Amino acid sequence: MPFIDKLKQWAANHGGRTALIVGGRRLTYSELLQAAEWQAAQAHSVSTSGARSMSVIDRPSGAELVVDFCAALSLGRTAMILDASWPAALRAKLTQAAQQWASVQDAAVQPFLLGLSSGTSGLPKAFVRTTDSWRESFVRSAKYFQLGPDSVTLAPGPLAASMNLYALGESIHAGSTLVALPRFSPDAALDAMEEHGVTRIVLVPTILELMAARGMATGRDGGQLRSIVCAGSALSEQTLYVRLVVSHSCLLIKGASHVINYEGLYKG
Repeated sequence: MPFIDKLKQWAANHGGRTALIVGGRRLTYSELLQAAEWQAAQAHSVSTSGARSMSVIDRPSGAELVVDFCAALSLGRTAMILDASWPAALRAKLTQAAQQWASVQDAAVQPFLLGLSSGTSGLPKAFVRTTDSWRESFVRSAKYFQLGPDSVTLAPGPLAASMNLYALGESIHAGSTLVALPRFSPDAALDAMEEHGVTRIVLVPTILELMAARGMATGRDGGQLRSIVCAGSALSEQTLYVRLVVSHSCLLIKGASHVINYEGLYKG
């Protein structure tokens, strides 16, 4: 699995280091591994033969969602994480489709993640991620962003989003800390940045613009923030004013296609 080996490594060597913060809940690496192993044992004991290759996780954003995700991966299952804000009927339909899909997959080559798009343009679209694809990406992105034990990443959007799941795995790979929010608001995100010494945020343009506007309105400058990973739709010109609420050394990154530095220069 793409980061479970690293979770075990950090738990064994630096178990007291904080792995995850969601609202008022904080889990060290040791606690996260212990919770995931317990959950995996429970899931294994009650699963039927048809459910052994697929784990559908339907929880609100929180530590329990992360524990369930880690547990599914430790069992070698394909995980699909539903957005708890979607209607119950839609979540049920996606669950049924995922279970049918899993029943015809080759267990020897099945992916570890059956991801879902946001659904903003209609029925969420599914895609798969393989272990090798994420492992190779972790090595490259952790090096690029200089992630290490002192790094703290905030993912203010829902944990069900694929980019936030990636940020979780990337943080565990690097032995750093991921901060998430039970519910997003600009103030909650800015408060989390200040309280936990966030060095990087991972988000979409809409959330970035809301945080930037609120930061400017309340005079908050981003504290220790060093970088912003922004994926999704194109950034508006107004977003460049985010330079006023974060440190001048920050980089804005849109996918892998271009970088905007704080002089307003676009690099293709």
